[in-house]
Amino acid sequence: MTYHAASPTEETPLIELSAELLRARVARAQLYLIEMRRDQDAHRHESFERDHLAYLYKLEIEGRLYGGGPVDASAGLNGYDLAIIAAASRQEAELIASNEPFRKAGLGENSVFSHTMNEGVACYVGRAMSRRLEQNGDSFDPDMGSILQSYDELIARKVGAQLFLVRLEPTEKARPADDTQSGQAHFVWLREHEMAARLMSCGPVQSPEPLRPGIWGEGLGVLAASPHAAEQIAAAEPSGQAGYRRISLRGWTLNFGLAAPIAKALQSLNALPPIRPEV
Repeated sequence: MTYHAASPTEETPLIELSAELLRARVARAQLYLIEMRRDQDAHRHESFERDHLAYLYKLEIEGRLYGGGPVDASAGLNGYDLAIIAAASRQEAELIASNEPFRKAGLGENSVFSHTMNEGVACYVGRAMSRRLEQNGDSFDPDMGSILQSYDELIARKVGAQLFLVRLEPTEKARPADDTQSGQAHFVWLREHEMAARLMSCGPVQSPEPLRPGIWGEGLGVLAASPHAAEQIAAAEPSGQAGYRRISLRGWTLNFGLAAPIAKALQSLNALPPIRPEV
């Protein structure tokens, strides 16, 4: 069989690729989301803030923290901290969440959700982190005695990448069995924004309860774009347009983690003025 390489200047339109080809590069990185919500009086305990930063630093240097930082309050919803982590198992992810200093002191509640990171510019960072823990089998030790940095030293590491979380939540509308177009369009949407360096990561979030046949599961995407562009990207997501999922958008400041420098680079890239086509 003879294969003919395409010209370097040629690019097959994504819309012409099959769903199988569009799915062929999914990372399948098994990660976990930790949503950290503090009590109202947690700010009175400043000593725990240093410990919280030290805990994130420990997770990062051990190759467990993909990214972490605050999620903005929006539309009457309270803000919270979100950490995306790699762990050898769901049990270990729960252990990490329960030993976070504010949670351990009884000053907040942490919730853990399984997250499969499949697409996006930085999805293979998540894959490498997940596979490393699977292969090494290192168990997590919550002791922070080796982290000696001060609060000022730890906070100075803050990256401050301004990103957006796209939550894709199930609705009651089931997708008919003969609707293959929505799935195809969703994968085109993913690849289009990944290739434009606007989609940092995306993938399903495990539902706490089984879903009815035809109901699309929950997903989480991370965008590096301006607020206006992020709104346009989220509004154009095909499963949301079809009513199969409810789309919401919230700001996420990514401060720490192995993927934080990538996030900052994507933010800077997307802040540049567009290249003008040659006349």
